[in-house]
Amino acid sequence: MKGKCKICGNEYTQSGMSRHLKSCLNKNYDKIVAEEQAQKTLYYHIYIKGTYRSEYWLQLQVKADAKLSDLDKFLRDRSYSLLANLVGLPRENSRRF
Repeated sequence: MKGKCKICGNEYTQSGMSRHLKSCLNKNYDKIVAEEQAQKTLYYHIYIKGTYRSEYWLQLQVKADAKLSDLDKFLRDRSYSLLANLVGLPRENSRRF
C-alpha cells in the first residue's frame, strides 16, 4: 500500500516514504519556511504503524510545541474519516468519537 507525500504529491511505499521525506523536506525547506512566515520551527517526525496490520501506516510532521490533545484529535478525526469512507457513512451528520 502506498501513501502520498503532502509536500510534493508523489506516492511512495511505507519504507520508501521515510527515505523520501528526508530529501523532500530538505529540497522544499524554503517553501515550508515561507509558509510558516519565515519562522524557524522545530518539528518531530512521527511514524505510526498498525499493530496487527502493518500495511496501515501514517507519517506526520508535528510542531514540537503541539499539544498531545491536538494530535489525539487529529488521529481520531482521521480514523473516523477513514472508517466512514469504508462503510459508507455520511460525513456531515456523523457522530464523532
